[in-house]
Amino acid sequence: MEYDLLFKIFLFISPFISAFLASYLTYRFGIRSKKIDYLYQSRIPAYKEISTKLVEAKRYCLGKISEHSSNEFSPYYDLAGSGLQFRIDIAHVVDANEMFLTDKSKAQLANLDEKFSLLTNAEASMFGLEDSEEKQSFYSIYPFILAEIELCLNELYSELGFPVV
Repeated sequence: MEYDLLFKIFLFISPFISAFLASYLTYRFGIRSKKIDYLYQSRIPAYKEISTKLVEAKRYCLGKISEHSSNEFSPYYDLAGSGLQFRIDIAHVVDANEMFLTDKSKAQLANLDEKFSLLTNAEASMFGLEDSEEKQSFYSIYPFILAEIELCLNELYSELGFPVV
């Protein structure tokens, strides 16, 4: 008889418990889904800003390569800027958007920053040199930096789900 009463009470309360659990779980998963959507929506402009700076640095390296090969008609033949300025610009953009980056892309961009340090030192060393073999040897760093930039761009594109070229 005691079990019969408990069973009747449970039959009366169970729809309310089910409705409460269903609404609570829907609310929690809905909030989580909205947070993920907002993060993804904010991630795209952040990645776009970073990739814009990387593409500018890529153009700079291509311009330096065309300068070295005496290709004045290259679309990238623009002598404005320096490796140090691009390093600073990329570092500022990465710092501003760091919360949207994965650990892998952060490591890739930190590696690029180290390579830009080499570029900055090489450009400082080239500054006082005339066209000599020593100065010409410093130009080999630009294709190296260009490859590192491509790796960073490919990593950013793959994290957004874009096809990597």
